Amino acid sequence: MHKLILNELFKIIKKKSFLIITIITLVFSVFCNFVYSSLDSVMTGMDEEAIGITLKESEANLKLYKDKTPENIELYIDEKTIYDKLVMIKEYEKDDWRYNFIAKNSSYDNALRTKNTCSIENLYDKNLCDQNDIVLNKYNELIKENDWKKAAKYELEVTKKSVEETTEGMDKNSEEYLYLYYDVEKIQFRIDHNISYADTKKSIVLEEYFNAKQSLASYKDPDKLNKNDYEEYKELRATYLKDQYILTHNYNTSFGTLASVMENFYSEFSIIILVMILMISGTIMSQEYNKGTIKLLLVKPYSRWKILLSKYLTVLIMIFLSYGMIFLIELLCGGIILGFDTAGQSILQYSSLHDSLIYMNIFEYNFITFIGNLPFFIFLATVAFAISTIFGNTAVAIISGFAVNIAGNIFALLGSKFEWTKYLIFNQCDITKFIVNGTTNLRGDNLFFALGICLIYILAIVIPTFIIFQKKDIKNV
Repeated sequence: MHKLILNELFKIIKKKSFLIITIITLVFSVFCNFVYSSLDSVMTGMDEEAIGITLKESEANLKLYKDKTPENIELYIDEKTIYDKLVMIKEYEKDDWRYNFIAKNSSYDNALRTKNTCSIENLYDKNLCDQNDIVLNKYNELIKENDWKKAAKYELEVTKKSVEETTEGMDKNSEEYLYLYYDVEKIQFRIDHNISYADTKKSIVLEEYFNAKQSLASYKDPDKLNKNDYEEYKELRATYLKDQYILTHNYNTSFGTLASVMENFYSEFSIIILVMILMISGTIMSQEYNKGTIKLLLVKPYSRWKILLSKYLTVLIMIFLSYGMIFLIELLCGGIILGFDTAGQSILQYSSLHDSLIYMNIFEYNFITFIGNLPFFIFLATVAFAISTIFGNTAVAIISGFAVNIAGNIFALLGSKFEWTKYLIFNQCDITKFIVNGTTNLRGDNLFFALGICLIYILAIVIPTFIIFQKKDIKNV
């Protein structure tokens, strides 16, 4: 049996189609890594040319609202605030903290907006406008001083005063009170953990962290939630804990790193992995029919079931080898283009069972992802292998595999709406959550049930395929 399998493996590796897909994988990997390397610079903000274009557009819009009629007042204030910020940020580089402070800081934005509102008569009282001028002038003074921590501390002072005035007489245990005070906590967190406004990525994570914290406050008793609400709660907890770890540790959140690339490996390369698996499983028998070599194969001293079993086992082995080969190509390309310095950085995963983070290196993470999706790969490969064996048509076998994949995605969307869909393999073939959580019983889902469903479907295809092949007339092939 092992000789038959080795022979089949060598035949696959020697095929031109296998070489072509390998080259495509290499080219795609290089392309992806160059895209990742440029993502950070693209997402940090507008360049000088873009600011100039936006500034001209803003000037044109201001001319439309220059009469300041009641219908145009709000539009004028919004556009004038945008215009003022663009004029200011044009003086700074994208990696300067002042660029992001002026462009994205809500407290500074409110002060600037109030100033523009005060420029219009009868909209605000003089006392309020005078107080706002003091705040805005202080902000501008700190911006010129170029000390982000001083600016943050002043922002904390202004925000705290505003929240105290708003929450006066409010129940300190109420959701509304806590929600408003999260703004104060967020600024204090930035100061305590030394998160400069210049660190755009960490600032985005900071916003996401406190948004998750605010949303979680509304879940009083998670154990009593229905399944859909519980899923939403788990996603929020995952976001909250991951962001907390990123903010409190020296965790590299850049897109252009090997760790980031390898974390997204499966989502980026799953289609190529699928093409390779279907190409192998859809051709391994049909090509024997098409070339007429099936007759030569059957005259060897092996029974039909052994020949077919060796080919099926070869398909299963190639699932592992294909994934490993594509993973290695991406790892090497990513390391060469982006550097290997983040290769040891942990990938964070949330365990709902223990309500904690699991830390995995890029190898552990991708191995678990592969094992978690292995039942699905085996099922698709089995479908293509069966059609290739029974009908001897390569195109139909490969297309059928893709059709089943598309159907699986559609049925997976129905999984949360209809109870009966739990008996479909498409809703049970991703077992990643069980591996990550280290449990076989999670909120009614069961690993053994999932694997049982997968096994039933696979055997329901494999057994008839072997029976048909045993009785198949090869003389006229």
